[in-house]
Amino acid sequence: MKIGLVSPYPLESYGGVQSHILSQYYHLKKLNHLVKIIAPGPPTKIPEKLQQDVIRIGHSVTLPMLYGTQGTLALGMDYSEEIGSLFEHQSFDILHFHSLNIPALSWQILELSPTINIASFHTVLENNFFSVNLLQIIGEYLNRKIHGRIAISQQAEKLGQRFAPGIFEIIPNGVDTKRFSPTTSPLAKFDHNLINILFVGRVEKRKGLNFLLRIFKKLKNEGFPLRLIVVGNGSSLKTYKNFYDDPEIYFEGEVDDQALPHYYASADIFCSPALFNESFGIVLLEAMSSGKPVVAGKNPGYQELVEGKNVGFLINPKSTSEFRQALTQLIEDDNLRVQMGKNALAYAQNFAWDKIILKIEDYYQKVIKNNKPEKEAIFKIF
Repeated sequence: MKIGLVSPYPLESYGGVQSHILSQYYHLKKLNHLVKIIAPGPPTKIPEKLQQDVIRIGHSVTLPMLYGTQGTLALGMDYSEEIGSLFEHQSFDILHFHSLNIPALSWQILELSPTINIASFHTVLENNFFSVNLLQIIGEYLNRKIHGRIAISQQAEKLGQRFAPGIFEIIPNGVDTKRFSPTTSPLAKFDHNLINILFVGRVEKRKGLNFLLRIFKKLKNEGFPLRLIVVGNGSSLKTYKNFYDDPEIYFEGEVDDQALPHYYASADIFCSPALFNESFGIVLLEAMSSGKPVVAGKNPGYQELVEGKNVGFLINPKSTSEFRQALTQLIEDDNLRVQMGKNALAYAQNFAWDKIILKIEDYYQKVIKNNKPEKEAIFKIF
């Protein structure tokens, strides 16, 4: 098949959706499919072997979003000429739109698409005017051109049903179990004379890092031999670095893809105390695939992934006693830490990309068999 993966975000901006698209691209290529990625520009540095398969349409801008986060996406403008040229030169069997709820480039591509269209939803439904009202209105028009619907979790399906109601296939995120593995070497600078707690994610309020920093300081003051490693960038990074000045807190910023598995390998405990708006938890998967126990915020997306799996603890990050108890159990009990790490590793194998990509491929074939493309544009957004 010839498959187009449509991203609302530039590939170079950090995020779970971009990571998912790139992993899907590489694994579809391994199955001998022809794959292109359609994403907003401007072009920046990406691997040369990937460059030939990336089609840039439009330009992206970085905007402040809700809850102190930022988003880089393509907004506004009429890209119909560029999109028309795309379909003149490329003939796809399937266009797979990721996060179709994000305006506005993907909407224009879907409007003009002459082929089978599948929409994947990666995020949760937020209770605001845009999510509840405007997206529903736009979705009523766009839904007529959607032939297949995927959600990465039941939480993500709630948004999908609001935007594009219909029958959904739940296909979770995948993880590269060869890349994130217990056999990966740890980083020498984080030798294990201390217990390493690792955080990976955007450094913003909703991720709950401030609660982890407070608990870390409290436990360290009580005499526990700890080191905290923070990987990621974001709007709160400068504030946290200034406020939490401690030689055993390492603010590493963004790290490259090659280095990231070595950070997981250096951890004894992985902690992601996200408060809300998590639909799944790719970082939890990466940690579990690396054989690490997790301490995770008790939000619906994380609960859906790890509750009852005996791979760590779900906690309310705002509860000092609950957060402290979970961490101290793993810090003090080596056997518990090792056993939960083994459980996590075994559980993560269910999400290996080699398995997930076959589910996606099977779904593609089912949708193609049961649908015919709508050749005409159904309406004009811009």
